[in-house]
Amino acid sequence: MTVCGLIFFAVNAGVLAPAESYSLRWDPKKGDASEFTFGMETPGAEPKYVVSARLRQVVDSVTGEGYRTKTTNLGTDIRMGADEMRDARKTETTVDFDARGMVKGFVGLRDSEARDAWSLGRVRSFVAPEKPVAVGGGWQVVYPERGKIPGVRLSYTLRSVTDGRATVEMVVAGNDRERPEMGRGTWIIDAKTGQWIAMDATIRGLINDGKTTVALNLRR
Repeated sequence: MTVCGLIFFAVNAGVLAPAESYSLRWDPKKGDASEFTFGMETPGAEPKYVVSARLRQVVDSVTGEGYRTKTTNLGTDIRMGADEMRDARKTETTVDFDARGMVKGFVGLRDSEARDAWSLGRVRSFVAPEKPVAVGGGWQVVYPERGKIPGVRLSYTLRSVTDGRATVEMVVAGNDRERPEMGRGTWIIDAKTGQWIAMDATIRGLINDGKTTVALNLRR
């Protein structure tokens, strides 16, 4: 068989068929609501700080440029060392996102009031690629500095898609050479709807003195 014949045979047999690509982009509708849990702890720190929260998120509005959500606290347990408390206040946080899921701003909060919100919100908000990617493909998202809030660079790689669930690796780094890598995490995304299912990450330098390591998790 000639070379051309082999290529023709391979294409028709599916051997050289293009790999399937995934947008991983959520298409929210106004009124969409879901509940999820958020966990955070500081492994190795003394005293150890542990937060476990249950939250309800509602899509408040959708435009061609993005969407706005309102997230309400349904109950948060906080433990620092031997001390424990429960925050049952129905506090609400309103956040603007672009169409890919990148955080644009915290409504009603100045940056000076939202340092930890920005630091945590950027890594616990999944950002879809600009164009669909196949398994093995990657993309980056850069959040610039905001006053005294350091910038951050998020690098994503689609590692696999199994039973409709996409596994995406996330590498967190600073926008400067002093923080080439701050940590890593893994997202589980519904490959069809683009909505996240779970996330686990361990990152150093997000909060407090810039040296604290935090372990984060999300579950929907």
